[in-house]
Amino acid sequence: MSSRWYESLLPFIARSPQAQVRWLAQALVRGRLADQEVTPYIRLLLLHADTRRQLLEELLASLDRELLTRLLRAADVRDTALLLRLIPPPDLEQAVLALAKEPAAYEADRQGLFHAVCRAVDERDPALREQAAAVILDRGVAGSWFAAAYDEYLEVLADEAVLRMMFPKAARAQAAGL
Repeated sequence: MSSRWYESLLPFIARSPQAQVRWLAQALVRGRLADQEVTPYIRLLLLHADTRRQLLEELLASLDRELLTRLLRAADVRDTALLLRLIPPPDLEQAVLALAKEPAAYEADRQGLFHAVCRAVDERDPALREQAAAVILDRGVAGSWFAAAYDEYLEVLADEAVLRMMFPKAARAQAAGL
């Protein structure tokens, strides 16, 4: 018998991050739970991501691309930006999945959530964001909300570029984390 026989009896939150990722991978592979049933477990895994970022990056890097894509599909839009920052550089399919997630109508800052996901993709590769947006707009993957939200995001990027040109010292200080 395994030396960790008790792990199957532990609640998800009491498990180590390694055991949590292993459990999520098994749940996705076996199909025991639907995507919306996996969503709260992803939130619990990411709960203390700021203090264990490196460990989560290593654990998520050990998963194959298909599992990472399924994990992104199951994640809530609030968790998608953080998940994108933790996984290995996303491919086009994963970027499309992330950007096409519509924030729920009850969210107070729908645009802010969408901007956070766009920024997470931008941090990895701005060209990938552009490609994913083109795919979403061409194929109609997302609803009618996407075009307006994406246009607003592009306006914000343009405004930020103008501000960086007008205030270069402030831009350097912000980039340095001051």
